[in-house]
Amino acid sequence: TMIFDYYELEKEEKYLEEFSKNCVIKVNNIVEKDICNNALNYFLKNESRIISKYQNNSKGLVLDEINNTNFVKYFEYPLSESFEFFGPFVNNKIINLASKLLDTDVFLRSMEIHTRGPGSTDIPPHQDNGYYGLINSDALTFYIALNKQSADNGGLIYVPNKKGNEYQHISSSSKAFSLSIHPSVLPKNGENFKPQFNIGDCSIHHCHSIHFAEPINNSEYGRSIVV
Repeated sequence: TMIFDYYELEKEEKYLEEFSKNCVIKVNNIVEKDICNNALNYFLKNESRIISKYQNNSKGLVLDEINNTNFVKYFEYPLSESFEFFGPFVNNKIINLASKLLDTDVFLRSMEIHTRGPGSTDIPPHQDNGYYGLINSDALTFYIALNKQSADNGGLIYVPNKKGNEYQHISSSSKAFSLSIHPSVLPKNGENFKPQFNIGDCSIHHCHSIHFAEPINNSEYGRSIVV
């Protein structure tokens, strides 16, 4: 299994083996629900103001237009907007777990908000090292759900890929994602991993992880938000 509970990690280290083999694990209950709810409520209350404030910053803010209304797809500055609500996500649990997974000291590079909902555009298959400009390096992403999310309402889908396998990227026209891996070269060595997230759950993926998300055409699914 690639799914573990945070409070069970110390009892076994199978998660390290799974992470090395698949470049991703899911960890339940890594952030308290109150912290997630407070951040979610702050973002939804201030989304329109954030869009207005950063509308000319195409690097830090990318929008999806749905029914003639703009919604955030990607936002790069939550810590600057409110350290009170987003600072608690940078805590010892996450830092220590990252250090254990990479077997080295770590530091925070950035925090982002990604949102998905009816009408959201796709996230193309990619590895984060392509965006970071890294070769033979280590980096992690903690993808923390502020509310429920699954592949059906835009959550990430992971293609099994062993740590160390890097793929060539090509240009992509997807909003907020300028690079992708051509579908013809994606590994076909197992079933894709489609995590289902409750509040405070997260997936942790290495920069060699291959992941993507489908566009959302079904209006029955609600909006989901992650940091």
